[in-house]
Amino acid sequence: MGVMWYVSRNGLQYGPYTLDQVKEAIVAKNIVSGDHLRNSSMDAWVEGRTLLDLFPVDSQGLVRSVANPFTVQCPTCNRTMRIAARFAGQTMKCLHCPSRIQVPAQRPPISREGRISFVRAICNVSGEAFAIQFRQLGNEGWVAERARKRSQDASEPTYGFESLKGNICMDVSYSGCPYCADKSYYRCGLCNTLNCQGAAAKNEDGKIIVCCANPHCDGSGELSGAIEELSGSREK
Repeated sequence: MGVMWYVSRNGLQYGPYTLDQVKEAIVAKNIVSGDHLRNSSMDAWVEGRTLLDLFPVDSQGLVRSVANPFTVQCPTCNRTMRIAARFAGQTMKCLHCPSRIQVPAQRPPISREGRISFVRAICNVSGEAFAIQFRQLGNEGWVAERARKRSQDASEPTYGFESLKGNICMDVSYSGCPYCADKSYYRCGLCNTLNCQGAAAKNEDGKIIVCCANPHCDGSGELSGAIEELSGSREK
């Protein structure tokens, strides 16, 4: 028998479930990001929203944004997991088997030779549009390098649209929103628009609440998760 999962809600414990059963329950919203989960290889309960592979999208449909997640591979089962950067240098248990995984202490240097793609974004404060320049990191994903106002484009080149997939992260030198200087961003799960987090606020529980700045969208909710895909454009 593989690793079994348990769910805790309001002091009551449910399970055991297989990983596939947990994923099916999450899709059906029978298990939500605010529930606590533990599997047979874990020492303690953890909040569902911290398990990025299980909860990539929150209950309002907003894709969770985690800055610079690490991608680590289990040496035993060869499955990969995305780990938040705050766990760098720590040892963690695999979500799929009982093995323990050493998270790298720091991310390898970013190569500046990857191709560039631009993603349209909106300032969450002013509603103004801007573009974020992403650079491809080989097969690992894409890193946000800088942002600029659309009016700062010296020319209007012809672009070909492409899908940015993989680990979507942020370089430490990322310049931030050119309108409000906020250095974070999130993607709305309803309209897929990339927003800065300049107008984000915290609720009584300390959770970050955001409202999409796209005038044609009413997406709002608690910020959580990791961005796995963006729609970008490149010079032909």
